[in-house]
Amino acid sequence: MSAKSSRKRADGEREPKSLLRSHGYEIDRGANFSRYRHRRYCCPSGQQSEISTSDQRERCTLSFGTVPDLVGLSGIHIECKRVERLNVSEAMRQAVRDSERFRDGFPTVFHRKNREDWLVTMRFEDWMKLYGEKSNPASKLEGSPRGAKNETQKDNRSAAERNA
Repeated sequence: MSAKSSRKRADGEREPKSLLRSHGYEIDRGANFSRYRHRRYCCPSGQQSEISTSDQRERCTLSFGTVPDLVGLSGIHIECKRVERLNVSEAMRQAVRDSERFRDGFPTVFHRKNREDWLVTMRFEDWMKLYGEKSNPASKLEGSPRGAKNETQKDNRSAAERNA
């Protein structure tokens, strides 16, 4: 991998890391793993690590594919892509392969083009597992799903009626 593409890849990992940190998540780039974290995430079953030293706090540079792009978001495997023309299906296949390899959560692709916002792509079934655990939207709706009004709409209508 050339120095330019390595730098671009690193930048593409730093941006979502910063965004997630700004929302209170303790996120790290996989390339910044300490030796201890490398063993914890990449060799969890006691397999022989390719890194052999007694000083676990010492930093190490890990090659492409030996660690996840970003770590720290519990239950989510993050694959970062910072390209103009992304093959989303191929990126998702890579995220699935890596999430199975690292056993770190639902495969998710964070991606963006130049001068555009970050997007997050994940499989529908995985999203439903996450969302379904958080809330049951059917219990919050009144009447039919198409005709239901949320609390904000009701509050806005009530405020408009009071001001009339």
